[in-house]
Amino acid sequence: MWLIALLACSSAPENPCTDDAAVLVQEEGAELTCAGARVPTRYLRVLAGRPLPAGSTAVGVNAVKERFLENPEETLAWLDQMRAAAREIEVTPGVEGAEKRAHQVWLAITDSGPIRKSDAALWNILEPALSVYARDDEEKLALTEVDMEGWITYASLCHEVQGDGVLTLSIAQRVDIYRMIKDRFEQADRSEMAAMASLGAVWADIRDRWQAAPYERQQAWIQAAPLPDRQNGSSLAYIEAVLEGDLHGHAATMHAHFGPLHFRDGPGYFIGEP
Repeated sequence: MWLIALLACSSAPENPCTDDAAVLVQEEGAELTCAGARVPTRYLRVLAGRPLPAGSTAVGVNAVKERFLENPEETLAWLDQMRAAAREIEVTPGVEGAEKRAHQVWLAITDSGPIRKSDAALWNILEPALSVYARDDEEKLALTEVDMEGWITYASLCHEVQGDGVLTLSIAQRVDIYRMIKDRFEQADRSEMAAMASLGAVWADIRDRWQAAPYERQQAWIQAAPLPDRQNGSSLAYIEAVLEGDLHGHAATMHAHFGPLHFRDGPGYFIGEP
């Protein structure tokens, strides 16, 4: 077992970047900084709405370095494209920001975004990190696993504030709920699709702000949210009632009372970018 662990560790690439300001490599009069080399994985982190698997940064940095050595000018323009897209998401809070993120996710998963299948190392990070469950090719929006989990957690909070405790779900029920959320997304209009992508990626902020909020602020949200009628049915039935309700109203009310909520990676790597 120890041998297997050592082999796994030895196969992980070494991250040559420990300081964003450091120059990673120079070629043809151009230079690639560590901050630049980290742009693709930070962009993917914004789209995924959750941390990337361990070792992703090192894989991404090395892939960017190889690409830069082949064509410095093209690589820097490619990084600028991702930097601009991520910044636009980060500086736009609420449902509008979620819509921009959902569009970038759609571009990514349809091989239409900056990272393509030909970028093999980065593509191998992209697919599992985004974990897309539903997409609409007409509206060009997509829904990720994080978005789906956000609605389960949101419904549980609604159930709890109505005095009925957190929702309890079996593995089989979660499969059914994922199917319900996918079906609801596929039937939704653009406004509802954006709303469905607007909770999961910012849920950590929502949780922290809810817990820190005074009683009056919590009650203001409870009174404003389009909560379903209290039910004596199953947790599955309650989530179904939430999904059949005013999705945009649910999302907009949450963002209004506990926002502004931004879709960003930690400190917001791209907010200060031009």
